[in-house]
Amino acid sequence: MSRVCDVIEYAVCTSESERPVKTTKSADDAKDCESVPLELLAHEWLVKCAAGLWGQVYALLLRDTSLAQKKDFMSGFTALHWAAKDGNSQMMHKILDFCKKRGTCVNINSKAHGGYTPLHIAAIHGQTEVMLLLVQSYGASVNERDNDGKKPFHYLGKGASAELKAIVGGMKPSREKTEDEEYKEQTKSFNTISKLFQPHMGKKQKTKFAHDW
Repeated sequence: MSRVCDVIEYAVCTSESERPVKTTKSADDAKDCESVPLELLAHEWLVKCAAGLWGQVYALLLRDTSLAQKKDFMSGFTALHWAAKDGNSQMMHKILDFCKKRGTCVNINSKAHGGYTPLHIAAIHGQTEVMLLLVQSYGASVNERDNDGKKPFHYLGKGASAELKAIVGGMKPSREKTEDEEYKEQTKSFNTISKLFQPHMGKKQKTKFAHDW
């Protein structure tokens, strides 16, 4: 009988001693559960960006604009880098404008591994529309250098237009000449041609002097 009582007493004590432990574990689990959704959301965001599933990317952005600053741990790419590579200027515009409305600061010159900015990536992949959008609409720096010391300009293809080279190279694009400028150039050219047909007096005098001898 005493052995039975001892067993019952041990069981009760053991059960009571475990209760605080269970309570503590439940609190830890609840804390972990609170952080998991954000991690899952960020992971989903990066996967969708890399896959170019922009409709789903935008839906996630509506839930949390801070995702726009998240970097892929493998490449260091942000959503802007992926959009630049994809040539999706519309998505880039949506990300930047929506984040601005929500008061979320997004670094337009954020560097991925290798020191590449979104403008570098756009230049490497020949995405003209994205390059123009980044520089002209959002003021992306054309002077940022990657880890090889190259600016976005150095990655432009041979087929890049003079205007694009000027913009990405940090120069003002060539403008059309005014009528006044054209008139001045025509007058200058006419005067130059006229001089070619005018006799060189100094040379003739020198020749005449030689004949006298």
